[in-house]
Amino acid sequence: MLENLSTKAIVTKARTMYGRRLKKKDYDELLRRTTVSEVAAYLKNYSRHSKTLSSYNENTIHRGQLENLIRREEFDMYIRLCNFEHLHGQNQFYDYILRRMEIEQILYRIMLLNTNRSEEYITSLPSFLINRASFDLIELAKAQNFSGLLDVLVCTPYAKVLKEFERPENELIDYTLCEVALYAYYYDQLLKSVQKGFYGKVRKQLDSSIRMSIDLANITRVYRFRILFDEDEDYIKERLIPFSGSLKPKKLDTLISTDNIDDFFEHFSNISYSKKHDIKKNEFIERETHRVIYDTFKKQIIFSTDAPIVFYSLFKIFDIEVENLTNIIEGIRYGIPPDEIERLLIY
Repeated sequence: MLENLSTKAIVTKARTMYGRRLKKKDYDELLRRTTVSEVAAYLKNYSRHSKTLSSYNENTIHRGQLENLIRREEFDMYIRLCNFEHLHGQNQFYDYILRRMEIEQILYRIMLLNTNRSEEYITSLPSFLINRASFDLIELAKAQNFSGLLDVLVCTPYAKVLKEFERPENELIDYTLCEVALYAYYYDQLLKSVQKGFYGKVRKQLDSSIRMSIDLANITRVYRFRILFDEDEDYIKERLIPFSGSLKPKKLDTLISTDNIDDFFEHFSNISYSKKHDIKKNEFIERETHRVIYDTFKKQIIFSTDAPIVFYSLFKIFDIEVENLTNIIEGIRYGIPPDEIERLLIY
C-alpha cells in the first residue's frame, strides 16, 4: 500500500512538472526576441526558470551563463524529484542524469583540448555539479592534456574507458571514439540498473525506451557520417553505440549503405519507431529523431501509472526543451532568422 502511495505521489509530482514545460506560445514569444538578454528576461518573468534566474540581471547575462542556468534548472528539478521520495541510493537507475552530465563535461573538456581552447572550460564550468560529480571539476579545468585528464578521472570508471585512446601529447584525441566508448559504458550501466532494479512491465518498458533512444541516436550518427561527410561503412560502424532495440541490423546496414538524402529518409520512415510519424526530409536530422522521442515520451507521461517510466520520460522531454532553448540562444547570437530557428524546435 505504501509503495502504491509513493508511486502515485511521484507520478503526480512529475506530471505537475511536465505541465510547467514551455509551450508553443512561449516559443512563439521567444522567437520574437532579438537578443540573449531579451530571452533571459522572458524566461525570468514568464517561465518555470524564474526562480533560477531571479538573482541574475538579464541585461548583463551572457550566452554561456544563460545556457548553464537553463541546464541547472533541469538538474535542480531532477534533484527535487529524487529528494521528494528519497530516490537517491534506492536504485542506481535514478543516478543516470548525473552520470550523463559527467560524461558531457568530460567530452567538452576533450573537445577544448583538441582545439587549444583549454582556458574556456573554467568560464563555462557548471558550478551546480561541483559538489555532485564523482570527480573534481576544478582539477578537470586545470588539465592541460589527455594524460592530465585521465589523472583527474583515475578514481572513476571513466579513466579505464578512456585509457586506450591516450596518444602522444602532440596528437589529436579521437573525440568520436571517446564519445562512443563513454556512452557505451553509460548505456551498459543504465540497462543493467533497469534489469537489476525493476521487474515485469516496468523493466520491459524502460528497457525498450532506453533502447529506442540509442537506436535514434545511432540513426542520427549514420546520417551525419554517411550523408553529410560520406564516410565509409567500416568507419561508421566503429562509431555507433553498440546496443540496439527494435532497429534490426539489416535495416541499420541499409541506412549505412545509403548515399543520398532522399533514400535515407525513405528508409528511416519505414523503421518501426517512425511509422506513426510523418517523417520529412530534413537536413536537421535531430528534428525528426527528436520528434519521435518527444511524442513517445509525452504519451508515457500522460498514460503511464508507473513512477520509473514517468520519471524517465519527463527528463527526456526536458532534455529536448534544453536543446530548444540552446538553439534559440545560439540562433539569436549568430543572427539566424526566426523561421529557420523554429525549424529546429520540438514541442
